[in-house]
Amino acid sequence: MLARNGVSAVAEAAFQDKLWRPNLERVAEFAEIRIIHCTAPQHVLHDRIAHRAEHDTHRRAHNDTDLLAEIASGTRTAASFVRVTMDAAQMTVDTTDGYEPGLDAVARFVTAPGKRLGR
Repeated sequence: MLARNGVSAVAEAAFQDKLWRPNLERVAEFAEIRIIHCTAPQHVLHDRIAHRAEHDTHRRAHNDTDLLAEIASGTRTAASFVRVTMDAAQMTVDTTDGYEPGLDAVARFVTAPGKRLGR
């Protein structure tokens, strides 16, 4: 509803292709979609997940304990994440230590004129 009426919105999630592309494609008919894919090395991701699992009680619903066990056993790696693949503007940001490219570049990216897939 927001996008249909020209309102800007930000959706944040671990947008994996099989779960989110179908939903985003429906929105792309009337919205300009930008995808920012944040990355970091496996050890940094592991440390962040472990820290959140230990200190953020809201994370219980995400079953981070099992995820950490899968990472430790090698059955789950950062490479197993399948990013959204669709005809939309995309940017990769390395979040290992800050943001690269920086937030100014991210702001320019999200505010640049784009296209709608339905056009």
